Amino acid sequence: MKKNKPLISILIPIYNAEKYLIRCLDSIKSQQLTDFEVILIDDGSTDKSLSICNSYAINDNRFKVIHKKNEGIAQTRLHLYKAAVGKYLVFIDADDYFLPNALLFLFNEIEKGYDIVRTAVLRENSNGKQWIDHYPLEKGVINGNEEYIKALILNKIAPYLHCAIYRADLFSDDIFLISTYYNINIGEDWIANYLISQKIHKILLIDKPTHVYCVNQNSTMKTFIRGWEYQQRINQALAPFNSQLNNELKELILENSCLNKLKFFFLPGLQFNWKEYKAIERNIEAAILHLKKEKSIPKSYLYFIHYPVLYFIYTRLYCIYFLIRYRKCKPYKILK
Repeated sequence: MKKNKPLISILIPIYNAEKYLIRCLDSIKSQQLTDFEVILIDDGSTDKSLSICNSYAINDNRFKVIHKKNEGIAQTRLHLYKAAVGKYLVFIDADDYFLPNALLFLFNEIEKGYDIVRTAVLRENSNGKQWIDHYPLEKGVINGNEEYIKALILNKIAPYLHCAIYRADLFSDDIFLISTYYNINIGEDWIANYLISQKIHKILLIDKPTHVYCVNQNSTMKTFIRGWEYQQRINQALAPFNSQLNNELKELILENSCLNKLKFFFLPGLQFNWKEYKAIERNIEAAILHLKKEKSIPKSYLYFIHYPVLYFIYTRLYCIYFLIRYRKCKPYKILK
């Protein structure tokens, strides 16, 4: 490691974040550990975000600003990664912020020989209320890439790039290019975490937070749902990687996907997908049997599952009820 390279690269994608950006950047400047660089990529903001970034860069040479046209988060993460030179990577969004001494804590832990150190996900809403997002695995060590893959597939650990510190050499351009190529801008952080698994040996999980992840009710995550086409693109993106896994992991992926896709039949706005239904109906019993200790499936998803016409009618009626009762007749926006 050359002396002129920072210990940590902090990677921040920015799009119209003027309301929160100063809080985020000030939380970085106040950190006890100071050997870092901050890569700020403005993804074509139309507010004052770029001006705020430039003001920090003028006064502190650790802050580096790149402005580009709007291309989405997947392409922006690729640019962030390519600009980073630190030994370790820390990801944070512009509307989130660090807790005091977060960087020093993360650095001290990963220096003990871990590939990733992941901390608790502390969320905060617009009213300032905070809570922890809990996962089955929150404390301890994950050994080996297979255990890591299983934990990600079964949603036992947080899937985000934030709330963690990574060895920079886990990543490569290809990790981010895949999401860019398939135009995946929701779930791209899960994909990145998944694709680096082949280089994973040991991960530390810590049940204390270092970041505050702020919930924005107007974000894409809150206003859109993934359509069948979007899910298919994710499957296509991961297919080359999954094809190299052992048979046990391939079976786990198939059965877990079978159970996960059930909820899509109960989302108003999504058409009934007969091809997906047939695949699920064929594998549902084995999936439930093998994963009953790992996943809890609402019984309502399974009513009439082996009777195609009845299942179609049942799910369509449920969608109408859900749309009226819970969505107030406001349909979801569908990511295709």
